[in-house]
Amino acid sequence: MIDGELVYSSKKGFFVEPEKRGLSMVFQTYAVWPHMTVFDNVAYGLKLKKMNKEEIKKRVADALTLVGLGGLESRYGTQLSGGQQQRVALARSIVVEPKLILLDEPLSNLDARLRESMRFEIKELQSRLNTTFIFVTHDIADALSLSDTIIIINDGHIEQIDSPVDIYKNPVNHFVANFFEANILYGKVIERVDKMGTFQTKQGTIIHCRIFSDAKKGMESIVNIRPEHCKIFR
Repeated sequence: MIDGELVYSSKKGFFVEPEKRGLSMVFQTYAVWPHMTVFDNVAYGLKLKKMNKEEIKKRVADALTLVGLGGLESRYGTQLSGGQQQRVALARSIVVEPKLILLDEPLSNLDARLRESMRFEIKELQSRLNTTFIFVTHDIADALSLSDTIIIINDGHIEQIDSPVDIYKNPVNHFVANFFEANILYGKVIERVDKMGTFQTKQGTIIHCRIFSDAKKGMESIVNIRPEHCKIFR
């Protein structure tokens, strides 16, 4: 379903061609064609829709201005930096005014400083367009800083769907906690009253904590500890 419209169902034998789904994609490698100018790269989808030249020119100019590439229409892909190629890919995805934009690890090929600035730009762009972005990433900082909702997928199965804050603070299982680099301690529950319990690590340390699973007294379990939640007394 995209914007309430069914685009694919194997059970119903229903299939809408990708180009008719109102969906755009930003690839991990940007897929900026080196033999085309910036203008032609961005205009590609509009030309497939057979729009008139004046409308194409206006839309491309608006999209390039939005991503900060105004004035670079005549440059070729080989003349662009990594960050500029990323912006061309973004402009090409938004110029067709899609209902949904899928971004496949678009920041993975950028250096750390540029990656951080592009996170901010993508977030700003999404807010201004008010369009749904699905951002695929293995990077924790991307997930926490860009998302309204995070879906954790493991081997094709959804482990947790939640807000960034809730997933960070309350991972539902070991996989999610480990993905978000929690400090994990192994042991067992030695006492539980409602959501509060006492946990004993394998080293014998006693920890009083909240329990979010169905773990019962005596059950092997894990505790997820964040450094900002710790107090050290001397």
